[in-house]
Amino acid sequence: MIGLASRGKSFGGLTGYLLAGSDRKTPERVDWVATRNLASDNPDVAPHIMKATAAQSKRVQKPVYHLIISWDETDAPEPSQMADVMDKSLERLGLSEHQALYVAHNDTGHKHLHAMINRVDEETGKAWEGKHDRHLLRDVLIEQEREYGWQETPKRSRGKQRSKTKQELAIATRESRDPGRHMGKERSKKLRADLRHSFETSVDWADLDERLNRRGLDLKTSGNGIRVFDGGTYAKLSEVLPPKMNAKKLHNKLGDFAKFQEKRESRRMGSKLKRKRTRKRARERDLDD
Repeated sequence: MIGLASRGKSFGGLTGYLLAGSDRKTPERVDWVATRNLASDNPDVAPHIMKATAAQSKRVQKPVYHLIISWDETDAPEPSQMADVMDKSLERLGLSEHQALYVAHNDTGHKHLHAMINRVDEETGKAWEGKHDRHLLRDVLIEQEREYGWQETPKRSRGKQRSKTKQELAIATRESRDPGRHMGKERSKKLRADLRHSFETSVDWADLDERLNRRGLDLKTSGNGIRVFDGGTYAKLSEVLPPKMNAKKLHNKLGDFAKFQEKRESRRMGSKLKRKRTRKRARERDLDD
């Protein structure tokens, strides 16, 4: 199994994508839905409840935690088993008491389950920090693969193939590119269709980046180009752009990617620094008490 996680701002936006697709026209891809710690089982109500709960925290800027668990194509888990894996994953992460919406999709060749989780605890009003979440998620998924007898994913890789060798990593670093592996023509073609609406309607790079993050995707530069990463695999930007759109037209529409990336990294660094200062102040208060 592969686990991917991202954080976002909009409960409504992610719910719309999960239930009806980025173009809001593909509700048939939903296989089943479940809720956790919500006053209603209606998925359409979930974002409103979560938003109200998140409002208790004045500091949290991205209250949405989006978790995707994907099974190997050879596995055939039942809905109850998929939900059990997600439940155990949230328990390991410390999110079992948080509000969550589960949505399973049937639009790919492998089983996968999305979970939209509220980082803000309904009882305490405090936001979950999520330290070491990737490591915790990786470990619990390995345990579940063995318990159910599913195909095991290499521990050091979120992809299905081996990890890169030191030599391959060194070459990638020297060439200023990410050492991920290409996802292949069929997957790129599918991604191109799925992302068409996002590319055509995004107003700037930040908007596009947030939409891709909801899907567990990420934009990164590699050499002189841009790649769309899905875990340990990638597709070149040119491979997923809609028909009649090229990189030049996209840059003319969305702006300078380099400037966006610089601002994004600056925000991330600022957020990390802010969290460090907050933890330091908390420790100082504890000492004073």
